[in-house]
Amino acid sequence: MKPPGWGEWHGAVTRGHRVASGQGGDPRFPQGTVAMQLPLLREALPELETWLGGAPFAGTINIALDDARIGPGTPDATLPALRWTAHFAPETFFLSRVVLVHAGIARRAWLYVPDPATKPPDHPARVGVVELLAQEVPDLSYGAPVRLRCAPRTLRITAG
Repeated sequence: MKPPGWGEWHGAVTRGHRVASGQGGDPRFPQGTVAMQLPLLREALPELETWLGGAPFAGTINIALDDARIGPGTPDATLPALRWTAHFAPETFFLSRVVLVHAGIARRAWLYVPDPATKPPDHPARVGVVELLAQEVPDLSYGAPVRLRCAPRTLRITAG
């Protein structure tokens, strides 16, 4: 599944802050930030689960793209000023349709980009790493090689 005109980048699954899934031990978000955000994301983006083919895992998949620097692109959806917690000011999210390929199987996902201008400072983005919302992927582990397919406008990726 690679729509016409979409590019493909190689990378590997990498460990994130583990706050999105609630596995990072942050007492403010014991169930994870994504579990708190999902009701608002579903309301603001009705096709969220339709694109995935079901409910997303309540966490993100972090992908370190090989030799890449990532810059802002043009998202499929901008979800402005979502107040998902009392701990921070409202946050804006950019989401774009992508395809994750792991072990030869292509799965639909959403590129999940918190707006750097509204992202809480204690959850910094990492250079060369993107986050995806997806259904749970069997046998996915840290270090697993993956490919990310998306429309060229989605990300501005240049050689690192």
